[in-house]
Amino acid sequence: MSDLQYLPISYLEENQLLPLMYEEEGAWMADLCWDYASVRQILSSFVRKKLLPGYAAVSQNEAIAYTYFLVNQTKGIIGAMYASKLRYSQEAVDELISLTVASLKDTPNIKRVEAQIMPFNNLSSQQPSCVTDSIFIHAISWKWIYGNIVRIRIQRPSRRSSHGHPHT
Repeated sequence: MSDLQYLPISYLEENQLLPLMYEEEGAWMADLCWDYASVRQILSSFVRKKLLPGYAAVSQNEAIAYTYFLVNQTKGIIGAMYASKLRYSQEAVDELISLTVASLKDTPNIKRVEAQIMPFNNLSSQQPSCVTDSIFIHAISWKWIYGNIVRIRIQRPSRRSSHGHPHT
């Protein structure tokens, strides 16, 4: 998709993101029988107030994928990564993950980034190009009751204890 733009969510109006959020809500119900309406309402409220940190891939003035993140003391948490099944773009997924990880990596005091991204629409997340020697990424895929969950953990190298285990 050559017309893609990658924008901070705070640059978008709620109506640009709502169709995608409703689609995501439907995916949660269809795939996991989870009512995601209350989460969507909270996220939508934060979008309206320009308080949701994250990025969206926008095509023809409409969000086709988005991700948001939170910071909890020294931990960055990627809250979601959703791409439209109607206008799916692996390029958008890869770029949004890279932007998010880069933002969290550049946030002072962040020592770890975690995510549990639900793989709707055969979502694939690859190692972001922004990961450098000072940070490493470890991705683990495992089967869960309703499907695959991808967990990505990014952590700065830490001291090792006398037993050879990292201190966390």
